Amino acid sequence: NTPIVGTGLWTIVGGTGGTITVPSNPTSTFTGLSGQSYILRWTISNYPCTDSYNEVNITFFANCGDPITDARNGQTYNTVQIGTQCWMAENLNIGTYINSTFGGEYGDGNQNDNGIIEKYCYDNSTGSCSSYGGLYQWYEMMQYTTIVSTQGICPVGWHIPSDAEWFTLENFLNTTTCVPSRNNLWDCDPAGTELKQGGSSNFEALFAGFRNSSLNFNAAGSQASFWTSTDAGTYSWSRTIAGSPTIQRGGTNIGSSGGQSKLSGLSIRCVKD
Repeated sequence: NTPIVGTGLWTIVGGTGGTITVPSNPTSTFTGLSGQSYILRWTISNYPCTDSYNEVNITFFANCGDPITDARNGQTYNTVQIGTQCWMAENLNIGTYINSTFGGEYGDGNQNDNGIIEKYCYDNSTGSCSSYGGLYQWYEMMQYTTIVSTQGICPVGWHIPSDAEWFTLENFLNTTTCVPSRNNLWDCDPAGTELKQGGSSNFEALFAGFRNSSLNFNAAGSQASFWTSTDAGTYSWSRTIAGSPTIQRGGTNIGSSGGQSKLSGLSIRCVKD
C-alpha cells in the first residue's frame, strides 16, 4: 500500500538475480530468474516511528526443457524431460577450483567441509570446467550428509539423483535387460548410446573423464562418470557411460572395473525435485 505519511521501499531479502523496476512504487514490476524463489519486503518508514513491513514470496516456475539459471553464479543449464523425470542436460559447474594434488584447506588435494563449494577441473585446467563442468568428491557433492536424494550442491529445486533414480532413467531407455542390482556390470542396452552426446534422449552426457583417488585424471574424451547420492560404504554407487551402448553401475569394489572411492572426483547431473 502507498503510505499516507512517510515513504515505502521494496527490497529483495531472499534470492538473487531479481530486479525491482521502481523500488519506491508499491505496485512495481519485479522480474526474476526461471526456477528461482524470492522474498520481497515492502518497508514503510516514518521517522521517528519504528519501521513496519510486509513480505511476499514469489517463485518463477520453469518448464522442463527450458534453460534454468543458477542464481549462485549465473551459470545457465539446459534441461530435458526423459520419461517422468526432468534432468539437467549439462554437467554441474559450481564452486571454487582447487588443485587436485596440493589444493584444498590442508594442501592434500581433498575437498573439505569448510563452507566453500570446491571443485576439480580436469588436468587442473580451469578451462576444462567451462567445457565439461566440475569434478567433485562424494561428500563435497552431498554437502556432508548421507541423506539419499539430498539437494547437495545442486541449485534450489534440484537434487542429487539416487541410485534408484538413475535406474529409472536407464530403464526408460532400455530395450533389452536392465538389472537394477548389478555391481560393476554393464547393462541396459541401448541406454548408454541414447544418453551420450548426440543421443536421442538429449541428455548429452559429456566424456569429461574423472579424477581418481590417487589424485590422477583419467579418461577425458572416452568416459563419463556420474555420482549418485546412494551410499555404498567406502564407495558410492555411480554410473559410467563410455563407448558401449550399455551403462555400468559402479559399486563396492574399486578394483573390479568401476567401483568409485568417495575420494574420486566425478561429474554430477542434477534431477528436478
